[in-house]
Amino acid sequence: MKKFLTVLLVVAVMFTFSFSTAMAYTVSEATAVFAQAYGLTQAKAITVDYDGKLSAQPHLDDPSEFVIDAATAQKGIEAAYTNTITTAGAITATSIAVNGAPAITLNGTAAVDVELLKVELLAQSDLNAAYKAAWDAYKTYLKGLVDKVDISGYSETADNVVAHDLNTYGSAAKAAAADVAEAKGIIDDEAYVNMGSYAALYLKVFGPIVAATDVTGGDVLYPTEVSSIDYSLVGAYTTKAQEAGNAATLAAQKAAKKAELQSNVIAFKSTSGRYKSAHDEAIEAFVKAKTYLIDNGTTAAELDALDLTLTGVAPVKNAKDNFVVANDGRDYIDLNAVVAKAEKIAASMKSDLNADGSKKYDDDDITDNLVTEIKSVLNTGAFVIIPPATVLPVVTAATFEDDLRANLAQPTAFQTPAQKAALKIALPTDNEILTIVRTGSGAPVTIFTGPKTFYDKEFDAALAAIKAYNEAIDAAEAIGAVDKAITKLTTDLAALKDDTTVDGTWGTVGATLEGNVSAYVGAKRAAAGEDIYVAWATTPVKYTAAPGAMPELMTWVFEKGARTKAEVEALYAEACKVVDGYTTAATQRAEAAKVVEMIKALPATVALADKDAVKAAKKAYNKLHADVKPFVTNVATLDKDVTALEKLEAYDVATKISKLPSLSKVTAADKEAVKAAKEAYDAYRAECTSGIYGTGGINHTNTYNFAGALANIQTAELTAIVDAVKALNNKKALGMLTADDLKAVQEAQAMIDAYTAEYADNTVAPQERLLAAITKDVNALATADAVKKVESVQLKVRSTVGKGYIKITWRFAKGDSEGIQYYEVYRSTKRNSGFKKIYTTKDGNKMTYKNTKNLKKGKTYFYKVRAVKVVNDVKYTSDWSNKAYRTAK
Repeated sequence: MKKFLTVLLVVAVMFTFSFSTAMAYTVSEATAVFAQAYGLTQAKAITVDYDGKLSAQPHLDDPSEFVIDAATAQKGIEAAYTNTITTAGAITATSIAVNGAPAITLNGTAAVDVELLKVELLAQSDLNAAYKAAWDAYKTYLKGLVDKVDISGYSETADNVVAHDLNTYGSAAKAAAADVAEAKGIIDDEAYVNMGSYAALYLKVFGPIVAATDVTGGDVLYPTEVSSIDYSLVGAYTTKAQEAGNAATLAAQKAAKKAELQSNVIAFKSTSGRYKSAHDEAIEAFVKAKTYLIDNGTTAAELDALDLTLTGVAPVKNAKDNFVVANDGRDYIDLNAVVAKAEKIAASMKSDLNADGSKKYDDDDITDNLVTEIKSVLNTGAFVIIPPATVLPVVTAATFEDDLRANLAQPTAFQTPAQKAALKIALPTDNEILTIVRTGSGAPVTIFTGPKTFYDKEFDAALAAIKAYNEAIDAAEAIGAVDKAITKLTTDLAALKDDTTVDGTWGTVGATLEGNVSAYVGAKRAAAGEDIYVAWATTPVKYTAAPGAMPELMTWVFEKGARTKAEVEALYAEACKVVDGYTTAATQRAEAAKVVEMIKALPATVALADKDAVKAAKKAYNKLHADVKPFVTNVATLDKDVTALEKLEAYDVATKISKLPSLSKVTAADKEAVKAAKEAYDAYRAECTSGIYGTGGINHTNTYNFAGALANIQTAELTAIVDAVKALNNKKALGMLTADDLKAVQEAQAMIDAYTAEYADNTVAPQERLLAAITKDVNALATADAVKKVESVQLKVRSTVGKGYIKITWRFAKGDSEGIQYYEVYRSTKRNSGFKKIYTTKDGNKMTYKNTKNLKKGKTYFYKVRAVKVVNDVKYTSDWSNKAYRTAK
């Protein structure tokens, strides 16, 4: 360190040397020595250096160094001096306990003791509040150093990477970004706002997370010193450069293998007595096959294993007059023909559709599996089922295509919605997740082994992962896509920490918060002058003093979602607010008295209608502390009522379930009944785990398969949609669609809308696309029909006259009123011109109009009427009626 540490070392040596000759002071003399030391401690900056690495190189940024300015330092020294002087027993004839620190034994020589106490004043200065501004500036400086870390070069390729916060991220780049955030979070952590924690802060960031690397030499001004410091992350994260290097290495290996292949060909052709021109076709086929294997190799080991030898086997003429010259004895002309056929079949499969118009296979899966198949063919001369299980010989019979399709599709696409429904996973209803097994196609696959209990943060993440899996199943067009979804779900769930794993970090991340909150609780308890009760969760915790260990705080913190030290300690203020809401024994007894009254208000014999009142009383009782529960003198009545209500609710649930049809007989008509029974059962189960009913419940076991029933209902609804659209599509194909099909089209669309809204499932997308085209045609037909009908209408008008009015009435002379939306009445004082609209009916039912306005006695008025229908926002009208006329009276 700098001068500060040097002085401390010298004084320590002097102290050790002269201890045996120590002389005692009086207390007044010792106080005077201390006052002299304080007087000689001039206001100057205090430099704190935690590693001394760059002490001789002041031109460089030193992240381990912190400087407290002179004025701020003096405030701390004054505080330490004042605290010592005013503390009883801090100064004795032989020692001085500066600022509450362990006592310093005095030497007895004033000059030596003054120097010793000057150093101790510096060391024990309580600068907490005084240097807050300087501390904030230091934190900003440290974060600036963290910002110098370049994370742009880390790999963004999908991978599971564990960062310093122990969370798993999807790539090295994301983990690196998390490390930078973690470092800044630690720097901002208020737990380090005291003198004794500066070293801890530096060591917490620069070492475990960020490395300050010395680069020596090359500095023009300081040729013998460190020229610069680079800041980088600690940890072997994969970089883009490494990825590129690996790819370049693999490319170089492939190039070398291709060169080796060509060299072997040249060597073979130049071997006397071996090569004949008839070999050329076989050699070309061999080169083509081996080149494919080289191009599709993924590891050095795979490339090294390739046999590229063309020597050692005498030419043998086979049935096709092709000469096998490869060292492995295979006929690569035939094998390449098999490969070409496989590629053709794969291309065909990518365009295959299911009956509903959806894609039958996953293109990416076919591409990936094709590579595996071809490599298998070229390496072994046979097809291998994926995953390897059964080897099929290369054949030319009709089974070849079927076998290959089965391998490439792995397996075929979904045939029914029930297959998808069986693959989906029901969401857990509480924070405990049991073993998850995916079934529905092939052997069951264990995705997650439980049971495990999670805090809310991890449980929400588990729910999100399962929901994402279900959405992937809905979107899947082939089983291959399910395999990808399973892999992702397995990875996502495996990355989650259960409550025991998270609890294990408490000693690391929670110690400071626990100590601070414990002290705060103790202070509140002392101020109250009696025991206090703090509601961290449902039931209050009683405190008779500062509790020390606080498992209830740990649970509260982790339920809040805090995991890192910075996140945990950021909850201090919120935790204090919880403590501030404490109650006393008197308050608790008042709550108990309220519960007594709630129980008294319950009827003598409870019914299901009283469920809310009974549960409210039970919940209120459960919230009471054990100290005051004995004050609820009528709790036996409550227990009796809860037991009675539990039986009633269990019987009600059982009754609802008993009325449901068996799984094989469930139809869409049973949907509401199944949902109501499931809702009732879930609510009952929730009460059995919430502390209202017994944890086992009455008749708790349910054998009805709600998930299966709802899946069957969903399948039935989808089948109904498919059938409805199929019927309409068949009519369209046969040219039999009419305007009368508009209602059926609208009903089918309503079914699709309802299905999509409820299941968030894109399975109906093909039907919706078909229906859209049908709807367009039917709307055109409906429009044409509506126009035809309204234009064919002929109206007959007659009129009557009275004093101050002329009334006209009309009727249909031809056509009918179907679809007519309203009528328009026009008037003129001329027979053949000048007509203006004077009235529009509100609907198509009114067929009279009484004209009372703007009439002049003795003047003749002419009237005519027409019918109106609006189709697709376009107005269509009938021909004009005859003209009726009257002279006004």
